[in-house]
Amino acid sequence: MKRRYPVTASELKRRVTAPENMSVSSLLKYLRIDTSNTGAKQMLVKLAESFRQQTAGPQLAASSSAFTLLTEGEVAEIANDVIRIAGKTIRSETPSASDLVEKARLAEARTVLSNIHDALDLVEFDRLTHGGSKLINAVLAIFYDVIDKKLA
Repeated sequence: MKRRYPVTASELKRRVTAPENMSVSSLLKYLRIDTSNTGAKQMLVKLAESFRQQTAGPQLAASSSAFTLLTEGEVAEIANDVIRIAGKTIRSETPSASDLVEKARLAEARTVLSNIHDALDLVEFDRLTHGGSKLINAVLAIFYDVIDKKLA
């Protein structure tokens, strides 16, 4: 069964305005609307024009990524699946970390991960990946969890 994801007007606006500037044909693919549906196509053309008129500046097309045709709901579901699957596949019995040197290295690794996480511009990353920071946060949460279990 194919799941349907709601797409809000604000999400559509983010797609057709800078920095993404999605074309109407890409928007039809994104919304999974048959390109022969002229009524829907005309509506999207008007909607895209309306959104673009509300924003100033040139409308240069942005490069696409694997996230381009994913809705924000799909990205959120992928992040949740990563956490769920990782939770089932990470061994609960972690090797002993009783050695003080190993614990110090693990603590340092956690600090480095935290610093990298803090340095990421997740707002911009979200704009370009439509909520992809959820994936980064999910992966880092897995790393933190494994490190914390070893430090316990």
